[in-house]
Amino acid sequence: MAAFIDPFHLDSETWLKGWNEAYAPLPVLGGLASGDFTEQSTQVYLNGEVFEEGGLAISVGGDVGLVGVTSQGCTPIGETWTLTKVEQNVIHEIGNRPAYESWPKPSTNSRPKNRNARVATSL
Repeated sequence: MAAFIDPFHLDSETWLKGWNEAYAPLPVLGGLASGDFTEQSTQVYLNGEVFEEGGLAISVGGDVGLVGVTSQGCTPIGETWTLTKVEQNVIHEIGNRPAYESWPKPSTNSRPKNRNARVATSL
């Protein structure tokens, strides 16, 4: 399932908790819609209509796989890990290790060589 939620008018944590209770262990992909934080407004689009609040959830069934990607100029770093112990919105373990041990250590080698070009094209 993919979900896109207006963070200003929909309590996403409560919604996600309810979804997980009803449909566990189905995976959820998605994110919060960005908008004008000073005005506390954003828009969600569906079938040519514009909604000033709410969210959009898309369920996919059958022999279909979804892959999450990073957008908006973000670059993933390191390996993919599985959250193995969480309590509400607190991550305790990643890959069966304490979360603080899993965080990547700063390194000059981890920065993309074309960092300045990436920043310039994201503005």
